[in-house]
Amino acid sequence: MNKNVILKNLLNSGETLIMPDAYDPISAKLIENTGFKAIQCSGYSFSIAAGYKREIDVSLEENIEWTRRIVESVDVPVMADAEDGYGDTAEVINTMIRFINVGVAGVNLEDQIPDGKDKVPWLMLI
Repeated sequence: MNKNVILKNLLNSGETLIMPDAYDPISAKLIENTGFKAIQCSGYSFSIAAGYKREIDVSLEENIEWTRRIVESVDVPVMADAEDGYGDTAEVINTMIRFINVGVAGVNLEDQIPDGKDKVPWLMLI
């Protein structure tokens, strides 16, 4: 069964789905080996792991690469953090395609003001 179908079934099961945050392949493997059924990626955690001062400093290229490494390291579904989509409407579509191509099962997309205020999360299942 595809990981996106597994994630959709988990989200629609009526049970609470706890998805710990992975910021690299080692943390993802630890989460999986502990028995969690899915993994969440976080731009904020990526920024901390990279030593950045702000989450907004994580580029799309870095986010895609770090997410790809996590996806390839585990057998459970991975939910990506696409931040605000990294641009205008056309770029958001490109961002979603790039995350799909690295094998994520779902994507969080936020409607946010660049200074980090007023976030409204959106969820996209693939």
